[in-house]
Amino acid sequence: NEGPDDTVSYQARMLELVVCVIFNQYNTAWDLTQKKLKEYEKNFAGLIFPYVCAFYRGMTAITMLRQSSSNKKRAMKIAKTCLKKLKKGHNKCHRQEGKCILCHQLQLLEAEWLAIHNKHDQAHELHKLACSNAANTQVYHEYGLACERYGEFLLEQGNEEDGLEQLRQSY
Repeated sequence: NEGPDDTVSYQARMLELVVCVIFNQYNTAWDLTQKKLKEYEKNFAGLIFPYVCAFYRGMTAITMLRQSSSNKKRAMKIAKTCLKKLKKGHNKCHRQEGKCILCHQLQLLEAEWLAIHNKHDQAHELHKLACSNAANTQVYHEYGLACERYGEFLLEQGNEEDGLEQLRQSY
């Protein structure tokens, strides 16, 4: 039986993951993604939290794919699984005040997935959509994250002017 202490523990673990991603502490975030989160998903079934957790786990896995040669196979599997989970959640379309609150997360995670698979045109369009939709939902930390990742993507593509502008927008 799970009690209130378990619920608080699961919420704290997810919040720690979110904070690690926002502050670019991806090694710590990676360690958190390795912990079993099945209990978390079961405890919050039917709510948005497991999908939000999948987004942050997926972003962490993609970052680790870019940064590290070790754990690539595991990171690829986590990223792919998280992308599928987020698509499933998006199909259920959790809405708040008429706005889909998972759209920008799905678009950003999918843009990052496409970028690591060298599908740059599609990644570019999804990054733009993610920034726009995150701004519309007023989830400001995720708007900042979307702009930051889009800016990094543009810089990698050699578009310094637009890339720097997106990085400025992230703050």
